[in-house]
Amino acid sequence: MKHSKHQISLLARQFFAILFSLTISFSAFAQKATIKGIFERVPDGAYISLPNKYFDSKEETHFQIPIESTGNFSVEINISHPQIANLVYYIESIRTIISCDLFVSPGDDFRITIDSSLKAENVKVKGTHQENNQLLNSLSRFDEEKFTGDTLPDRAYKEIKDISLHNKNVLDKYIKTYKPSKEFIKTWQFNLEYFAPQAFYSFEQNNKFSNQKAYVRNLNKWKQCREELFSKIKINNDEAMNAPFYLHFVYDILGRKKEELWHEASGANQAIFFKEWYNASVEEGGKLFFDDMTNILTEKIIQKYYTGRSAEYAYAVFFTESLEAENNKNLPQIFENFKNQFPNSNYINQFEPAINKIIENNKKALNDKMIFVDKGDQLKNFDELISQFKGKTVLIDMWGTWCAPCRQEINKNSQALHDYFKDKDVQFLYVANHDSHNPENWKKLISYESLEGFHILANEALTQDIMTKTKGQGYPTYIVLSKDGSYELSKAGYPMEREVLIKQLESAIAK
Repeated sequence: MKHSKHQISLLARQFFAILFSLTISFSAFAQKATIKGIFERVPDGAYISLPNKYFDSKEETHFQIPIESTGNFSVEINISHPQIANLVYYIESIRTIISCDLFVSPGDDFRITIDSSLKAENVKVKGTHQENNQLLNSLSRFDEEKFTGDTLPDRAYKEIKDISLHNKNVLDKYIKTYKPSKEFIKTWQFNLEYFAPQAFYSFEQNNKFSNQKAYVRNLNKWKQCREELFSKIKINNDEAMNAPFYLHFVYDILGRKKEELWHEASGANQAIFFKEWYNASVEEGGKLFFDDMTNILTEKIIQKYYTGRSAEYAYAVFFTESLEAENNKNLPQIFENFKNQFPNSNYINQFEPAINKIIENNKKALNDKMIFVDKGDQLKNFDELISQFKGKTVLIDMWGTWCAPCRQEINKNSQALHDYFKDKDVQFLYVANHDSHNPENWKKLISYESLEGFHILANEALTQDIMTKTKGQGYPTYIVLSKDGSYELSKAGYPMEREVLIKQLESAIAK
C-alpha cells in the first residue's frame, strides 16, 4: 500500500503512537525470532516495528533492517510472546512508504521476498509459522484525511463501519484458508474488534479542532455514533492487551476524556461534574480541579475506567506523557499510588529514576540569581519592559507554567544557553504569560528548573502588547533584544535549533 506524506504520519500514529505495552515481562523467557529475506529492488530503508513489544528504556519497539547492496537482509528480534509486527520500507525519492502486517513468534525463522515492484500484495513469506504471515496487506485502513473538516459524523462513521466489516470478512476467509495458530486468531480478532471504536474516536477528537462551532452544534450526533461503537466493546479488557488497536484506544481515552472533562468543568452541568469526579461542591471541587487539571484528573480517569493489566498499562502511558511534557505536578505521589497498587510492576524500575529526579528538584529553593523585576506585574506594554534593559543584550523567553512545550524547551536548552553565554554579556528574561492567577506555582517552577535571570509575571495587557509588536505566534516565543533597543523573533524555530539562536544572540552582542 502506498501512502502520501500525510498518510505516512497517520499510519505511524495508528501503529507506533503507543509507546508502551504491558505484556509478559521481557525476561529470560524471551527468545530470538529471525527475519531474513531479499529486496529485489533495494529501498532507501526498512524496519520492523513491534507495537506490542514490552518496552522500557533499554528495549526498542522497532528495529532498523540492515540491507546489503544485493538486497539481502537479516534481523534478529528478542520477543517473549507471539505478536503483531509491521514490516515497513520506504522510497524517499517518491515519498512512498509501504507496510506489511506480520505475526512474529518466539523462535520464528522465516524468509521474506519482496519483488522489484515493492508492492505489499506481492510480498512472499516462507518458513516457520508461514501460515501466520500471509495476511500482509489485505486489511483496509481508515484514511481520516478524506473526512477532515466534516461537520457531521455520517460519512466517516459509514466508512469505518464498512472497513470494519470488510476486514472481518478478510480475516474469516484467511483463517479458513491458512489455518493460522490460535494465538494469531485471538490477537487479530481482538485487534479488529477495537478498530472501529478506536478509529472513530480518534478521528472525532482530531476533527473537532477544524470546526469547533459545528462540532458543538452537532455534538449529540457525534456522541450517538461514538456510544454505539463503544457499546460493542469493553473499555477495560485485559484479554485484548496484545491488540495494538486496543492499546491505542486506551491511549486515546486518557488524553481525550480529559479534554471532555475540562469542558464539563466549566459547563452548565458543572455541579454534576464536581460531584462525580471530586465528590465536592463546585467551590471546593473547583479549587482541587484548578490546582491540577492534568495529572490528578488523569489518575481519576484511570481509576474510573481501568483495572488489572489495563490499568497498569494506562499508568505507564500517563507517566510517559507527563514526563515528556515536563508536567511533574503531583507525579511523585501518583507514582507512590501506582507502586502500592502494582508492587511487582516492571514499570517501577523504568520510571523511578525520573520520579526521584522530580523529588530532588522539588527541594530546590529560589536564590539571589533569580531576580523578580520590580513592579513587573504592573508593566502594561513592551516599551516599558525593554526600557528597563537599555544597553543590554537580552534573550526574552515568553513562556507559561501551563505550557508543556515551554517547559520542554526550558529543560532542554536553558542551562546550555546560560553556560554558553556565561561570560558574554547576555541577560535572560523570562516572561510568564496567562499565569497571574498562579503565582505560587510560577515561583516553584522557577526554582525547580533553576531559571537564573530576570522574571516577570505578566498581566494580560503586557502579554498582548508583546505578542502583537513582535508578531509572536504561540508559546514558547523567543525574542532577541539588542543593546540599541531593536528586537526580533528567534530564528531557531520549534523545536529550538540551539545553534541558530546562539548565532543570532552573538550577532546582537556585536551590534
